[in-house]
Amino acid sequence: MEVNVACLVKNEADRYWESALQAWSEFADGIFILDDLSEDATLDIAKGFSKVENCSPPGGYTEAWGDETRYRKWLYDYAIQNTEPGGVVFWLDADMVPLHDPREFFETDLFDTFTFSLYDLWETEPLFYRTDSFWQGHTNHRIWAIRVTEGLESDCEWSGRGIHCGHIPASYRPDAVCFMPESFSLLHYGYASPADRMDRDARYRSVKHLLSDFERAHAATILDPRPILEALPFEPTWELKRKTDAMVYG
Repeated sequence: MEVNVACLVKNEADRYWESALQAWSEFADGIFILDDLSEDATLDIAKGFSKVENCSPPGGYTEAWGDETRYRKWLYDYAIQNTEPGGVVFWLDADMVPLHDPREFFETDLFDTFTFSLYDLWETEPLFYRTDSFWQGHTNHRIWAIRVTEGLESDCEWSGRGIHCGHIPASYRPDAVCFMPESFSLLHYGYASPADRMDRDARYRSVKHLLSDFERAHAATILDPRPILEALPFEPTWELKRKTDAMVYG
């Protein structure tokens, strides 16, 4: 049974990219990446991993940030078409990793859809996650992996949003859902250092006009000086390391 990771990437060389690829390579058969016009060594790093396949579209595409739907659709179509029937496509961001190897759940044929909760990490030594009214990913399950079945890629409808359009089509309807145990949740390192949070704040400000009222309110909390944090209650198999941590904290 084949498991492929699919990821949209942009300028990840100095963040968690190499660390994420090392972790994913331990449980994935293939890693499909779509590069969003990176200007750093993101693709050079990826070339060092034998399981990586660059599925970036031909010329003519503009930056995905603010025009996300067509990039997500391209990645989705490519991943589905290049995964064997019965295999699983696992969508991850370049700064995410599961707490533990999910293959034991993917290998059962009882489910076509797999949902995970997600911890937004805020500190990494030790691991602390954020929890308040706007940061509740660890209490909710979202679809992050689906099994490839006949006709899956046909008649898809996407949200059309320029940001937060989702990894899979809005029209996707699961038949049998596996709610992954909390101990197999996803760890999200996207806010785990001051540099990450500064970057995220700036990026969301650049597309503020595309955000819903809730999304704008959520983004406005990124630089809160006193966030509510709790220690991660699990020992993960993999921990991602930020390449420029020494410079950030030095």
